[in-house]
Amino acid sequence: MEYARAYYTEIRDMFASQEYKQAPDRRTKKDIVGNAIFKHVEKLVGEAKAPKITGMLIDLPEVELNFSIVKWTEFEQKVMSALQMITISEERNMQQVQQQPLQPLIVQGQAPDGAEQHQAKPQL
Repeated sequence: MEYARAYYTEIRDMFASQEYKQAPDRRTKKDIVGNAIFKHVEKLVGEAKAPKITGMLIDLPEVELNFSIVKWTEFEQKVMSALQMITISEERNMQQVQQQPLQPLIVQGQAPDGAEQHQAKPQL
C-alpha cells in the first residue's frame, strides 16, 4: 500500500510539473509519461519486457493512458494485461516455428544430399 501511495504522488507530481504542462506536443507528453512509469513497469515485469510494455502503454490514446496510470491498481492491471498480450503472442510465434518443417541447409558449392555435384566447366 505504501508503494501505491508513493507511486500516486509521483505520477500526480509529474502531471503537475512545468515540464509536462509546457510540453509542446502530445508526443513529448507521452515521452515524459514513459520516463515516469518505466521504473514501475520494470518493477512489475522485469527489465527484459519493460521497454516493450512501456511503449505499448504510451501508444494508448491520451485519455486512456492518463486514466490507466493515475492509480496504482489501474496501472498494475494495464501492465499485466500488456504482459499477457506479449506472452500469448510469443507462444503463438513459438508454435508456428515448431510447426514449420525444417528445410534442408544448402551450402554454396555443396550439392544437396542425393544430388551429384557438377563443376562448372570453363568456357573457351
